[in-house]
Amino acid sequence: MTDQYIFPQIFGKWIFIEGFSNHEMFNAVLRKTNSSWIEILPTSHTETVLLNQGNLIDGKCLDSSANMTFSKNILQISQNNMTATGHFLLSCPDCLVMDFNSTMDEVHIRSLYIFGKSRTLPEAELKQFQKQAECLQYPQPAQYSYDGVTEFCAEKKESSHTVESQDVKDGSQ
Repeated sequence: MTDQYIFPQIFGKWIFIEGFSNHEMFNAVLRKTNSSWIEILPTSHTETVLLNQGNLIDGKCLDSSANMTFSKNILQISQNNMTATGHFLLSCPDCLVMDFNSTMDEVHIRSLYIFGKSRTLPEAELKQFQKQAECLQYPQPAQYSYDGVTEFCAEKKESSHTVESQDVKDGSQ
């Protein structure tokens, strides 16, 4: 597949449905994740896209944006002290499957994620993804599975905020 063929298909907002990792550091984060979304947007540079994401982890929203380069089905992203290289795997029409190799502080981590345009995917598509994960020798079962109902972090300018219901204690503002 050429970049021109893949690019229009990856743009837009995606909901994180399920994730695998081969390292306990990533697995611990996946297990604490309540919900997550990504948004992939074009930029003025043909091989660069903007990756926005909102992660609800232990009740806290962690939002970030980063440029991601993309060439010949290879993704590259560097953020904080981590670099990741990944590629897209074939999947269902409304799915996005990304397989990443990440390096953080000389630790090498593999991860596999599936995203969908809606809160749920057909069971057959999830089973196919799980077979891909097993074939790629990821530890089973998935460390993250979206429950289909947990709310998402809104797109915010702040890099971190807490999600909780706020009651006005007094009438003054």
